[in-house]
Amino acid sequence: MFTRNNAHAQVVKNTFIKAGASEADLEPHFDDIFSTLYNRFSSKEGYELFPDVTSTLKGLSAQGVRMGIVSNTDERLAKVIVSLELDPYLDFVLLSAEFGEEKPSPRIFERAIDIANERIVATNKVTNATVPLLTAAEALHVGDDETKDYQGALSAGMNAVLINRARLSYEESAPQFAAARGRNPDRPVVVHSLRELLDINVEGGKGRRREMILPRA
Repeated sequence: MFTRNNAHAQVVKNTFIKAGASEADLEPHFDDIFSTLYNRFSSKEGYELFPDVTSTLKGLSAQGVRMGIVSNTDERLAKVIVSLELDPYLDFVLLSAEFGEEKPSPRIFERAIDIANERIVATNKVTNATVPLLTAAEALHVGDDETKDYQGALSAGMNAVLINRARLSYEESAPQFAAARGRNPDRPVVVHSLRELLDINVEGGKGRRREMILPRA
């Protein structure tokens, strides 16, 4: 059953009006228009994955890295993740609309660590394993917004990497190379493809990378 979200509806309506449509002409058809757009962007029909996404998630999963998504968006993203067949690689999807706070608030990053640890506890009970709980220093957040993703994660005590697919590779490099080349510590650590994450190690409290928080697809 379709239910109009007033905030989303207003954004869509404003977009049409700015494009030249009159509110009087738009209103009789608006529910149908909005329903079509809302449903389209609730599935893979409204999105296309970058070619490095699925292969990187598979590779990280094979390395034993636990992964989740933290996103400033609404409940549609969870449906999109399933539609894109990415959910087998993820332990959780944390949405700001459901949590009540957005990045860069450190609280949403802290909640991500809590959820990851809840999964670890549940897995330990099932498998009788003794995997230790995760600390923020063992987590890596990857995002494309310097303030919301990079600085937000750092403020919560996580490691962070900024993904910038538009920049040339020689302008910045992955952490292990940047450190060797004397990268300015005040500038964000940048990768240009998710595949670079396969070679990044986060030295946390127990000296191993255990959790990766990814940007939304």
